[in-house]
Order: sequence, then C-alpha cells, then structure tokens
Amino acid sequence: MKSLKQILREELEKYSNEIIVYHGTSNEHNFDDRGRIYNGTFFSTNQNEAKAYGKYVYKVELKPNIKIFDTNNLNDLKILMNEFGVLYDDYFSEDEDEHYIKTVEQLYNHSDNWNPIERTDGVLDWLNGTYDGIWIYEGGVRNLLLFNPIKEKIKSITKIS
Repeated sequence: MKSLKQILREELEKYSNEIIVYHGTSNEHNFDDRGRIYNGTFFSTNQNEAKAYGKYVYKVELKPNIKIFDTNNLNDLKILMNEFGVLYDDYFSEDEDEHYIKTVEQLYNHSDNWNPIERTDGVLDWLNGTYDGIWIYEGGVRNLLLFNPIKEKIKSITKIS
C-alpha cells in the first residue's frame, strides 16, 4: 500500500513543469536504442516499479516541452476516440460488451488498463506520429512510454543503482 507521502509526491509531479521518471533495466544503457515492447522505452513515476525491471535504475528528468498523451485526461481521450471510433479490450472475449470500447467514458474507465491502446490496430502508430509519449496507468502506478528518439527528450539522466 502506498504511503500518503508517496501519493502526494506522485500527484505533485503531475502538475509541476519538472517531469521526473525512473527506468529499470537489467543492462546498463544510455537510451540510444528502442525498447522491446514498442518504438520507445518505458519509464515509471514510481522508483520501486522501475526497480522491478532490473538492478540498474535511472532517474530521468524529461524536457518540459514534450507532448505526452495522457490516458487519464478526458480531452486526450476524446481526441483518440474521435480518431478511432472503437477500441478493443482483448481481456474480454468478443461476445462480451466490455470488449468494445465505444465512448470516452468507457475508455476512461479502462484507464488503468493500457490493453485497449496497445491492442487496437493503428493506435500506437498514430500516437507515435502525434505525440512524444503516452502516460498509462497500471495497477494505480503512472507509467510512461516515451517514443524514439528518446535522448532528445531527456534533460538529465542519473544512475541511482
């Protein structure tokens, strides 16, 4: 369970100009190559979440002028739904109503599940062409997929473990 201090810190980071995220990996690197999931690299606002991905953890400050899509922002979700109409959540079978996401409200209620973004054909490509990254929420943790090229969006990198 998160402490009140941790929750407040994460909330304050959402609204400050300084964007601090963490990246965990089993191999040291300098953010020149792409991640394994999509054309980019994953980061988390939660240092412990990043530690779960490897013994090397980096604290990364992003440049303030990058454009990030937020799956917890209704205006961003409206733009996405206007572009695609229907998204698909393959955690549900096609004969279940929850499989088809047809409204902003339905997508907002799925904001803790990035599956509809990842699994609907063309969404990640469209986001990659329109934004520098995407905020996603998994298990209550705010994570970021930052699209390549990564290094030009980073203000500073500090290896913390």
